[in-house]
Formats: sequence, structure tokens, C-alpha cells
Amino acid sequence: MFIMILRDYEVTGIRQIGQLKGKIIAADKVAKTKANFLYATLVYGLLINALNDTAARGTEFMKYFTLVFYVFVGITTALIIISGMVYLINNFSVFKEDKKQEDDKQVEEVKEAVEDKVEEVHEAVEEAVEDKVDDVHEAIAQAVEEAKATKVCPLCGVEVDADAKVCPVCGYEFE
Repeated sequence: MFIMILRDYEVTGIRQIGQLKGKIIAADKVAKTKANFLYATLVYGLLINALNDTAARGTEFMKYFTLVFYVFVGITTALIIISGMVYLINNFSVFKEDKKQEDDKQVEEVKEAVEDKVEEVHEAVEEAVEDKVDDVHEAIAQAVEEAKATKVCPLCGVEVDADAKVCPVCGYEFE
């Protein structure tokens, strides 16, 4: 939360300085990607909260579902930090009185290096998210199969194998 607020203060400050100098500073692709991940993470968190109030609480499904949420939080935090750095680098010229070509060239080189790094991180994040989503799908499929392979004893309420003839707890004989 602190990182997000710090980044927003940075962006607001740079925009105000730019406005004083007659320069309008718009959001870039990294900031828009950050915003979209932030919204998705918030919605996902609300979904987890809602599911915790259901019978899904404590299940393997919820463990994997929560793990994916933490991955989203990590990605969003990384994008917040990266977008703040990119914003500062892209708009550093608002702090300069004189624009020198050499300084602009250095800023452009740093900008390109950061953009390359952002692209690398973006690709790695996409790959990690895909892997985690696949893991969640496998866990859900396994949980569904496990749930199908059991039945509940009508006498004592214990869960037993679907092919059990007698309840191991109370001795109830299944038909």
C-alpha cells in the first residue's frame, strides 16, 4: 500500500511540475498495465473473501486460489514500482531548465533499457501466471475427482470411499 501511495505522489508531483512548465504528461502503457493488474487483483481478492464464507474454506482449491492471488499481488507490486521508475525516467526533463542533446540521449538510452527490462519482466510474469493457472486447474480437477470417489455415512456423517460396503466408524452397512 505504501509503495502504491508513494508512486502516486511521485506521478502527481511530476505532472504538476510539468503543468507549471506548460507540458502535459499522459499515462504510458506500463502505467495502464499496472492499473489493469491492480483492478484485477482487487476483484480477485474480493472473490477470495466471498469464497471464504462458503463451504470452500480450507479446501485445496482455496489454497491454490489464494496462492494465485499472492502471485497477482506480487505482479501488481512489481508493476507499481516499474511504472513509477518509467514515469520518472520518461518525464525527467521537467526538472531541467536547459535541454542538452547529450542528456536527452542518455535519458533515451536508459528509457530503452528500462523498456527492455519491463518487457522481460512482463514475459516472465505472463509465463509464471500461466504456470500457476495450470496448477490451479490441475488441483481443481483432482479435488473434483476426490470428491466424486467418496460418500457420506447417513448414520454418523463420516466421509468414506464410494465403494465401501460398511462404515469403518459406526458399522453402518451400505446398500
